[in-house]
Amino acid sequence: MKEKSVLLLTSDPTSLTYEDYLDWCQNNEVEPQDENSNSFYEWCGEEAYMIYNDERDNLSYSKLADRMFLVDGTLGLWWGKPAIVPQVCRGLLETIDKCIGNDIDNIDVKADFENGLLVVYAYHHDGTNVFNLRMLNKNGEKWAESAENRGDVLEYNQRWWTKIKKWGDIFEC
Repeated sequence: MKEKSVLLLTSDPTSLTYEDYLDWCQNNEVEPQDENSNSFYEWCGEEAYMIYNDERDNLSYSKLADRMFLVDGTLGLWWGKPAIVPQVCRGLLETIDKCIGNDIDNIDVKADFENGLLVVYAYHHDGTNVFNLRMLNKNGEKWAESAENRGDVLEYNQRWWTKIKKWGDIFEC
């Protein structure tokens, strides 16, 4: 079984070390503060935010940036895990943003090369929403547009999406 590879995540500021901070201070000619100082914790938050934005920037230049995706999944609610109604979205970042919503604390977006899809884990106070992003192929895009024009419910078929099998399917390598 292949491991899921991380594409995007809201970095946990606690994963940054004091040594990282000291290196940053030295490289930027800044006087380092104590390990338990507000300056260190502020730096951790700012650095995590910057890493997240850099990763988003990278995805905006990926091969999938303008592709169309079919999204399905479950909501992790206190009373259960209801399935969502599948939706079609265009653009990788736009699709991820729709999965995030307003009440999400942290996210992980992973490439599941074994199953050929991207998975968004959106963590919140009740649990975790899990969304599967399937990249539609040209026939799938035609099907989605046709279904939308007719007002049909989206029922998808595996022939309508292309599996993402390796990093080269996402980024120029």
